[in-house]
Amino acid sequence: MEPAARVYASGRTPTRRVTTRSGFVLEGTPQHPVRVATPDGPQWKRLDQLSPGTPVAIARGTDVWGSERHRTTWTPDANADRRRRMEARVGRPHTVLAGAPGRPPAAVEPRTAYRSMPKITASPTPEQTVQRLGLPLADGRIVEGAEQPWSRIPPTEQPRSTVGQRELTLDPDLAYLLGALVGDGRFVGGARSPSFVITCDEPAMQTTLRRIGRRVFGRTPTVQTSRSKAPQLCFSQNVGKACRAFGMKEAGAREKEIPSTVLTSPRDVAVGFLQGLFDADGHARSSGGVELGTRSRELARQVQLALANLGIVAHRTTKECAGAPFQKLYVGGRDALRFYDEVGFRLQHKQAQRAALEEKEHDTLRSPSDPRIFWDRVGAVEEDEAETFDFVVPGTHSFVGNGFYNHNTTLAHIVAEEMGANIVTTSGPVLEKPAALSGVLTNLEAGDVLFIDEIHRLASVVEEYLYSAMEDYRIDIVIDSGPNSRTVQVKLKPFTLVGATTRKGLLTAPLRARFGIDLRFDYYPAKVLQQIVERSAGILDVDVTDEGAFEIARRSRGTPRVANRLLRRTRDFAEVEGEGTITETIADHALGALDVDEEGLDDMDARILLTLIENFGGGPTGLNNLAVSVGEESGTIEEVYEPYLIQEGFLERTPRGRVAAPRAYRHFDITPPEEQDLFGG
Repeated sequence: MEPAARVYASGRTPTRRVTTRSGFVLEGTPQHPVRVATPDGPQWKRLDQLSPGTPVAIARGTDVWGSERHRTTWTPDANADRRRRMEARVGRPHTVLAGAPGRPPAAVEPRTAYRSMPKITASPTPEQTVQRLGLPLADGRIVEGAEQPWSRIPPTEQPRSTVGQRELTLDPDLAYLLGALVGDGRFVGGARSPSFVITCDEPAMQTTLRRIGRRVFGRTPTVQTSRSKAPQLCFSQNVGKACRAFGMKEAGAREKEIPSTVLTSPRDVAVGFLQGLFDADGHARSSGGVELGTRSRELARQVQLALANLGIVAHRTTKECAGAPFQKLYVGGRDALRFYDEVGFRLQHKQAQRAALEEKEHDTLRSPSDPRIFWDRVGAVEEDEAETFDFVVPGTHSFVGNGFYNHNTTLAHIVAEEMGANIVTTSGPVLEKPAALSGVLTNLEAGDVLFIDEIHRLASVVEEYLYSAMEDYRIDIVIDSGPNSRTVQVKLKPFTLVGATTRKGLLTAPLRARFGIDLRFDYYPAKVLQQIVERSAGILDVDVTDEGAFEIARRSRGTPRVANRLLRRTRDFAEVEGEGTITETIADHALGALDVDEEGLDDMDARILLTLIENFGGGPTGLNNLAVSVGEESGTIEEVYEPYLIQEGFLERTPRGRVAAPRAYRHFDITPPEEQDLFGG
């Protein structure tokens, strides 16, 4: 697992909410890329390019969990601690009150000193406590005037005593109790007295919960029974305070959720919580399928993602029940088998339903696809608006969020991180009107970085607004129209503008001239790519030798994205022919089968160069001629293939057309034609 290097608030922006047919939901900016399946293999697509039916990759079995063992201090005898704090609250002001007039305070003065403090009316009264402590009191006279000593006593809370306190750790048993409380429990005592009950008519579960209460808290919950209600286990307010310390909230059925402490805990704690939740509120069908029903959409979504992290795909549906939406999670087939094995029920009669799945022969077949990816289809794409955030995962530039494989735009974030600044990201196509750009600019704070991707696609009227913003940190806004129109100058806070484009030639000269620094980025050297390949192999749990990693790196066209793609394809060869380990020989064989040669040239690269050499005598020839000959669009050749071929010395771009460079002849072992001497005989 790799942490995000930095998180940036991008403000309230237009979003796309994508919901899959299985109920997974992702909301992000229109430009946010996710992993999808295409006829050419997995690729990244923006959210605004998705439509119903598009296959998207859902991660399962990532097995990424928190590492923190959450702890809290707990006072078994809260009454004794409350008495100690009351005595300390009176003893301290008594010392101050006695010191100011040089005499013991009058009996009424401790109460007057406490008028601004909370809970002063609680029993015992300050006067009673003073008398119990044996503190001296005067004869009842009060110090008059502005110099009343109690007016200078700040209302402070006394710290709780550590005497008699215990440390509680959120372990699987305590997590099981929290899961049962979320599933079939509720708080009944209010915020100050958070006792709670868990409805439970399963004798075995009652025994389990009573055992947990006795082991963790040293006290056994009572079972309350009645003729009209199901049995309830009653837990004291002191136990409720401990559960509150671990993130439990007093919430109705629609607001229930997994506590944040469970979500950030190790795997065994998360499993313990799920066991308690499914024992309390889940069902095991006679067919072996597993169900969970809840009125809380957030709880259903969280459980679905937690199960996906364990490699279990749960399908989430919504239906109307008693006039309100009701969420249902269903796990079937091989995923149900995995549920019984990885999570399971502690109730034996539910766990016994696993046998129904073992009898089904078709469930023993292995899926031909990657077991770490569940290909779901988009069910709906909705437009919305929300607060958005960007964060950087510096190594792989990708991450799993809400189950989806996501990608981040790293370059601008690296610039902002080095500057120690906040970043706001947008793109040229999004800024369709001057008002959109004005809104972005006026919300920038001093020192912020504004990143505009595809800046060459800015409309000319929008681009002109940038001129004064870049030069003078101001924009001129025209208010009203006709004879009543007027210009208002709006000052901006100093900011840094970063523009990105792959079509620099399409930038207008005035805009290009206003940038203080003009940089282009080279391809990665093979040694650096080797480190990326080795790191990605560790994430994918793939064994790779140094030589094998370098072989992949040097054929990756200097691009990390290509290196990671080739690593995944080579992994498949290694599992079949190399006992799971990628060696130099396996990498060479796999990449050869993928038509990627020793220089990283693929089939289209070779076709372009060989066509230029064999059909056009090495050139020069025009781009359109070359495109027709190889059966590819001229724009694709110019933007996708030519940059690498030119930079690596295989191709030259001249005023007369494209020319094959000497390195291209050497690469294909072809003798170059003799150069014509224009002045020779």
